[in-house]
Amino acid sequence: MIFSKDFSDPFHLESDDELKKLIRDVLEITGKNNMVDLFPVLQKFDPQGIKRHMTYLLGKCRIFFGGLIDERLEHRKNQPNIVFNDLLDSFLWSCDQEDAEEFDTDQIWHLCVELDMEEGSGLTLPRAHPLKVIPFPL
Repeated sequence: MIFSKDFSDPFHLESDDELKKLIRDVLEITGKNNMVDLFPVLQKFDPQGIKRHMTYLLGKCRIFFGGLIDERLEHRKNQPNIVFNDLLDSFLWSCDQEDAEEFDTDQIWHLCVELDMEEGSGLTLPRAHPLKVIPFPL
């Protein structure tokens, strides 16, 4: 477990529905074929709006998971004796170390939600490589 939190609560908390919708939206957008993968010249125009939509979803992920991280930080401040022994707790413990100059809560967020946004949405099929035709005698 990453966050030691049950997101499948039968009482349907608002965060449960938000996470389900966020996951459904990400899966839906990543399943679409992206014209930019076939025609790289269209990358600047984003004709299907996939990059724009993924940027929006990434912002929603940042808010959602950032809230979970902030909630855990607040819990650790109020009740320092309780340890969850999950991945998030390990990351936060690493942040507290003196030699962790480069590691902070922003890095934790990136580790929890790593979406490669460099090329288009980054989540569609990899760029096509030209096929090599090798003739052979029959």
